[in-house]
Amino acid sequence: MRVADSATVNRSDDAPVVTMVVAMSADGKITTRDAAGPRFTGPSDKALLRRLRGECDAVVVGAATIINDDPAYPLPAETRRRRRDAGRWETPIRAVVSGRASVPPTARMFHGHEAPALTFVGADADPGRVRSLAEVSELHRGADATRVAPAQIVDTLATAHGVAAILLEGGAELNFAFLDAGLIHEAYVTVSPWLIGGRAVASPIGGDGLNFSDIVPLELRALRVEEGETYLHYRVSLR
Repeated sequence: MRVADSATVNRSDDAPVVTMVVAMSADGKITTRDAAGPRFTGPSDKALLRRLRGECDAVVVGAATIINDDPAYPLPAETRRRRRDAGRWETPIRAVVSGRASVPPTARMFHGHEAPALTFVGADADPGRVRSLAEVSELHRGADATRVAPAQIVDTLATAHGVAAILLEGGAELNFAFLDAGLIHEAYVTVSPWLIGGRAVASPIGGDGLNFSDIVPLELRALRVEEGETYLHYRVSLR
């Protein structure tokens, strides 16, 4: 599987490329009823995620992912060395979107990294929680009460930190917000051979959904099957 050259991505020259990465069951679920997350995926999927993290400048993730999974974002020593030799942070910037400032300041994304961490909160987020998060991260407020516009997130990362490549790791509501804003350029989708079910169990993209006239076409760039899992790489045709 190869990453599309930047010339093939439908974007303005100075805008960061946003790549969405999702792993789902064969019936389109990204977690289980007991909120176990994508633990059902195999080693190759986890290796893909590490590779994509190693290639990006910043990871953007929703609050629920941090609260439920508490990822540490480790990278192999060789990847960190290559990034350092290229004049980049050893690990990517981590940005969490937490409209109500519900992410705990003890989350591992805020600690043990040389690169900065950013938290985006809504205008009405609890002041005490905001102060706690400001002690461990760079704090940014959105204009809406409990939401932050994806365009603000992308612009902040680009202008304040020179970010050119963003890895969007979800969850479902954040993925929809970026899709609805026309800000996803590429997508990596892993389909894992499990069935989960559940009308309330999340799929890769949540939100209100799109009308038929607005659905977003994809161009398949690469496909492979390994250890029972199907790996798809798409270019997104932006509206």
